[in-house]
Amino acid sequence: MHALNQRLSPGIDEEELVSVLRSLAASGNRELPPNFVTKGQATKRGWRPGRDLWEVPDLRLWDVLSADIEGPIEVVWKDPDSSRIGVGGDFDRILAVLKSVEKTRKDFRLRLGQER
Repeated sequence: MHALNQRLSPGIDEEELVSVLRSLAASGNRELPPNFVTKGQATKRGWRPGRDLWEVPDLRLWDVLSADIEGPIEVVWKDPDSSRIGVGGDFDRILAVLKSVEKTRKDFRLRLGQER
């Protein structure tokens, strides 16, 4: 693998590949690794066939929060009611992404308002 990877441009993240293969093997190839998104999940977030997944803002946010940033992570949204008014329809989309990440990552916590 390493020899092949040296000839590829861009190269493959070998540690990530091993992690993915181990995760698939552990589930008997029945479940995707936690930081992967299914076609159905991607479609719900605005992706359509023929589009790059990362053209969809919700999927970019989900990818960064679910895989790129080391945890633990705590997001405190102090005044979600005001934010709902301020960002309009995007509020529910952003909140859905944050809740999805919280379900995916054990080290991610979302706090809304004064929750403790």
